Amino acid sequence: MTVNSTYATLNTYSMYLKEKKIMGRNKYPEITENRILEMAMKLFIEKGYERTTLQDIADAIGMTRGAIYHHFKDKAEMVESVMACMFHKTVPYEEIKNNKKISALEKIRQILIYAVSADEQVDMYFPLSRSLINNPKLAAAYMDFTKNNLTVIFCGLIKEGMKDGSIWVKEPEIIAELLAVVFNIWISPIIFMDAKEKFTVKLRYASDILESVGLPIMNQEVEGAFEKIIAALPEK
Repeated sequence: MTVNSTYATLNTYSMYLKEKKIMGRNKYPEITENRILEMAMKLFIEKGYERTTLQDIADAIGMTRGAIYHHFKDKAEMVESVMACMFHKTVPYEEIKNNKKISALEKIRQILIYAVSADEQVDMYFPLSRSLINNPKLAAAYMDFTKNNLTVIFCGLIKEGMKDGSIWVKEPEIIAELLAVVFNIWISPIIFMDAKEKFTVKLRYASDILESVGLPIMNQEVEGAFEKIIAALPEK
């Protein structure tokens, strides 16, 4: 990653933090937030969510646990921000959103391609999937990320697509919710750790459902991006 792209990632995520009004209650700069979240993501992957404590995260970045509490009240609250940080780390959202050379439909496709093919995303599926089943707070945080982040992003692009003619839907808010639920819940290995064959069938149904409501997301490039997830899934 270049210096410029690194600053762009931090700047994009800093805007997210301000929108969440986290910065208003912190006395630490936003770079500290990113250090905490980067380490939390790393430890969640390496040790698992349940085995990772706030003390582990604090020790790994040379902070006290009390300093962590200035930013997050518990691990569950941290997960939504970890997911958002991971999204902005793996998906060049601002670059895609501001690209005047492609349609809004293609922008959504590009977001999905980056999101499902990034190593960080694939690595996170399995530890989070194991933890999510037994932790209602963690499940709620994941749902909040889907509702408060992805749905908003998709809704904006769907409305743009209705204007540029690449998307033909009647209820953009509802279709944005459908798109977020389909990709971040129904076919997400974090929620449903399906075998390869079942996942492939669900992906085909997802394509049919979205195309039937005027959102033809799936094409050869998007399908190819999902191959990395399929390769990591169990055979049965």
